[in-house]
Amino acid sequence: MIESFCRKIDEYGLKGSFLLMKSTLLAKCYYKPFKNSFAQYGEDVVIDRLLDHKRLGFYVDVGAFDPSQRSNTKRFYLKGWSGINIEPNPDKIAKFNSLRPRDINLSIGIADKEGMMAAYRFKDSTSYTLSKDFVAEKTRQGFGLEQELNVKVNTLEEVFDEHLGGRCIDFVSIDAEGYDLAVLRSNNWEKYRPRLVCIESFNIQDRGYGKKQEAFLIKRGYRKVYDNGLNSFYVEI
Repeated sequence: MIESFCRKIDEYGLKGSFLLMKSTLLAKCYYKPFKNSFAQYGEDVVIDRLLDHKRLGFYVDVGAFDPSQRSNTKRFYLKGWSGINIEPNPDKIAKFNSLRPRDINLSIGIADKEGMMAAYRFKDSTSYTLSKDFVAEKTRQGFGLEQELNVKVNTLEEVFDEHLGGRCIDFVSIDAEGYDLAVLRSNNWEKYRPRLVCIESFNIQDRGYGKKQEAFLIKRGYRKVYDNGLNSFYVEI
């Protein structure tokens, strides 16, 4: 246990490790058993509280992974919401199509321009990354690649142009395994402005990664309101 905690400190830093421990306890002892949470660390409950929504809303999940497990959006789907789920893994999108018929489910990646890119998944990972820097760092740490896919990629702006249909985005959840900043840059923030952004702010090859995302979003009229050690939450000012 001590060895595991020391490993977390080495990976996430002291502050990040304690935040993550707190979030883990909250998720296991409170959010999941008492608040109907489906997210990894109770992110869905935090989003629900921050939005305090009284009507049916619309979400966008980039790196959606699974319609039920570690999902930041299932809680809202069960309340009658709908949204766009983006996940490169075609098998996962087939699952979304089966369990989330109200949603728009896209088997693509998000990048700064339309085209084709390699998506990588490691043996210990639950999702794919488009980041070659992320791949290089994981490989350096001794993790082996499990799968490589050639996937279609689009920008967020292109996805919204095609699929949003004039709807407002209540929140966007971004978990792109080290490619999150590129996902942010692919949106037109003057045209499409989610009320809330939940984004993975930890990156194994760049300890200052979260600060770069924060600077990007602050410049575009958002402020950081919460951090659970892995994800940061921003609301539109």
